[in-house]
Amino acid sequence: MSKEFSKDDSKRIRKLETSLKLLKNGTKTYFSITKLTSIKSLCNNQEALRKYCMFLSTQVLKQPGKLPIRTTKKRVTLIFGELIFDPINTEEAQGLLRTLERSQNEVRKVGWNSVRIINSNEILILEYLLKALLSSEGIAQTYAYDATRTFVETYNPKYGTGLIVDSIYMFEKVIRFWQKYERDACK
Repeated sequence: MSKEFSKDDSKRIRKLETSLKLLKNGTKTYFSITKLTSIKSLCNNQEALRKYCMFLSTQVLKQPGKLPIRTTKKRVTLIFGELIFDPINTEEAQGLLRTLERSQNEVRKVGWNSVRIINSNEILILEYLLKALLSSEGIAQTYAYDATRTFVETYNPKYGTGLIVDSIYMFEKVIRFWQKYERDACK
């Protein structure tokens, strides 16, 4: 195995695969969303983090949904691509991040707390991915996990919120990425 992909990383992927299998065959109908925390460890390597962010942003942009005014899916793709291959040039990516954040900046008071209102999970995922690419190594993995959690987590009154039967399709996409990454890293 290459230095970028350890035996522990392989074990993490096998555990995710097992969880997916249990959801698919009906043995389990629910896992806590924290089951995905292994994404943080899988993203410890900068190359893996960049490739994963590009993969996840592509998946999000395939989904129908509105982006903020003056932001096209093509522009987002270009900025992510530039950031992946030239992580030093961040000015345009930071501008896109501010645009995405401003598009969902409504805050409501709930009890003693202020809560940010999210109208588009797709925009939130792109925010997390940009933050992962723009942040230092210590926090970047957490943003990658947050993006994955938002991408995969669903709600069904029968099962609740978390990694549930309704999550299988998105969960499978994430696992397929990591399986391919593992194969490529171990060549």
